Amino acid sequence: MTENRVCPRLLAIVGPTAVGKTELAMKIAAHVDVEIVGADSRQVYRHMDIGTAKPTQAQLATVPHHLVNIIDPDDDFSLGMFLDLSKKVILNTNIAAKCPLLVGGTGQYVTALIENWNVPLVPPDPVLRCELDDLLESQGIDGLLSRLRSLDPDSLERVDVANPRRVIRAIEVAAASGSTQDIPRRLEPWFEFAAIGLGMERAALYDRADDRVDRMMDAGFLDEVERLIAMGYHPDLSSMSGIGYHELAEHLLDGADLSDAIQRTKYRTHRYIRQQLNWFRSDDPRIHWFKPTQLDSAIEYAVKLITEN
Repeated sequence: MTENRVCPRLLAIVGPTAVGKTELAMKIAAHVDVEIVGADSRQVYRHMDIGTAKPTQAQLATVPHHLVNIIDPDDDFSLGMFLDLSKKVILNTNIAAKCPLLVGGTGQYVTALIENWNVPLVPPDPVLRCELDDLLESQGIDGLLSRLRSLDPDSLERVDVANPRRVIRAIEVAAASGSTQDIPRRLEPWFEFAAIGLGMERAALYDRADDRVDRMMDAGFLDEVERLIAMGYHPDLSSMSGIGYHELAEHLLDGADLSDAIQRTKYRTHRYIRQQLNWFRSDDPRIHWFKPTQLDSAIEYAVKLITEN
């Protein structure tokens, strides 16, 4: 493969939501020539800016960003698509003598890329999805998990089992791929990488995430959800199941109490942070960790990694 001959390199910035990854990436970009590759399963959607904590228009204009604002909320996006697109961006960025900076909190995306998971590109199967929707309605999430377990039990460790859309997609991939026993889970690494992690004490991170939800509301998060619904994007879409979007849609469409919707958004963010910390572990030797108060040291470390190679 061309990638193996070029031997690209990549610097990743990882960590839980609200910890300051975008801020660090922009500060690094002010010192060295980089292009940012998004690793966020929600920031790929157009029109969903506030609730996904997407980089601002000014930030997008200042530094080239990839895999941000690339599909509409009713389009499908998968891990396989992310891997295919991100690998092309990483290769092209290296050819242009720049360093790709992977930034995002979707742990599965980051891990699959740096470990070079072998994920098939499987198109949506509308017939199967209808069947699985019926299964979800009749048996709940347990019915879906039983189906996935029968097809690919190992995938239960990688899928957000509390998210029916993610479980349905995993079943779709497993069903299309057939038996996975003879398919290698990982391929040989095709690029060199280093990872910088941002982390902080969990209780303080929860407070920081709560403050961000409040700032999102002040910035017009509710109006953003209302506008998406008016554009015809149904709350059952995978994109609209994102944190906050689902809760605020229930307020707008079903009359759920707004303060309760906001509080549930905060609690769900806490749960997501716990899930992220399972992907980005403090004892992972591949990650060099910093606190948000140590941004200067993190920037210095990143610049040294980029310029010395």
